[in-house]
Amino acid sequence: MPKITMTRGKFDGINACANDNGVIAAAAMDQRGSLQKAIAKARGDGGNATPDDLSAFKTVVTKVLTKHATAILMDPEYGLDAIKQRAPGTGVLLAYEKTGYDANVKGRLPDLLPEWSVRRLVESDADAIKILLYYNPFDEEGINTVKHAFIERIGAECAALDHPFFLEPLAYDDNVGEEKSFDFARVKPKYVTATIEEFSKPRYGVDVLKVEVPVNMTFVEGTRAYKGQTAYTRRGPAALPRVRGRVAQALHLPERRGDRRRLPRDPGAGSRGRHPIFRRALRARNLAGRHPRLRHGRDRGARSLAGGSRGAEHRSPEPGASQGRAALVERLRRQGQHRDLRLASSQATHTFGPQIATVFVPVRRLLGGY
Repeated sequence: MPKITMTRGKFDGINACANDNGVIAAAAMDQRGSLQKAIAKARGDGGNATPDDLSAFKTVVTKVLTKHATAILMDPEYGLDAIKQRAPGTGVLLAYEKTGYDANVKGRLPDLLPEWSVRRLVESDADAIKILLYYNPFDEEGINTVKHAFIERIGAECAALDHPFFLEPLAYDDNVGEEKSFDFARVKPKYVTATIEEFSKPRYGVDVLKVEVPVNMTFVEGTRAYKGQTAYTRRGPAALPRVRGRVAQALHLPERRGDRRRLPRDPGAGSRGRHPIFRRALRARNLAGRHPRLRHGRDRGARSLAGGSRGAEHRSPEPGASQGRAALVERLRRQGQHRDLRLASSQATHTFGPQIATVFVPVRRLLGGY
């Protein structure tokens, strides 16, 4: 049975963002430029949005959504007051990168917030550090060398502070076409898989990969999102998570990128609800497509990555809140669809088998429209 040795700080930081089943159901509210444009647009012609508007909006969202989430992903520019309003027991991931990229410079090169460091983010209550990176695994060597060194530096910084590093790579290729285009949809699975292969290497120090779904559902034949052009069949996308699992060497947190409001209910395509804003899943090394299962190690006081006690500060879920997920987990357990993976910390060993567990938070229902 493979073992992963993780330092206590990283171990506790990941667990602070997970629930008792080891699922990270993180509400993402680190939008900045896009959120500012959305608020301004909602105010009509001539509308604008100030930094105070962004901070107020993030505070309201945090109050509402952290009742239903295990963690909140926030930016330190407008969200530090907001995270103080999170529900008890909710973990905090803080973004370290600048929003967007310079469209006038080739390669969508990343940059950090100049007034922040991992140490300062940790001092601001971050349980984990998150970086978004636009990445083309087949780009020019010089561009990718810069990006690789960039991630290596952040990984080393997180290791020095003993805090988990969440990396969110977004695949693109300016030579192929815009990310939502049919041309890019055809090659997206290859790009996402190659990205996982690269950043799963130990040299980067990435603890969790926040991975986008490797298909565009608009081009999956046989789904309700399908609009006529076929890039994949229903059989094809179903196998892709298993492909990603085989190449993975780290924990993965899949998400769906794009206009979630247009994605219809489609169980065959992996969707189990309409208008989901947040789809989050915890993936363990070499595993894909199943739900968590836990056998506790001997240290009952440690917070397990796949469940167990999270300490006195952890809030119990509302009655019936996870009934559907629990039933699915139990069904998969009875079918024997699990594999174990042992995680050894400095004080305890926990055996777990998480693969994919999806959590939906319908924001329109919670906020009355967004």
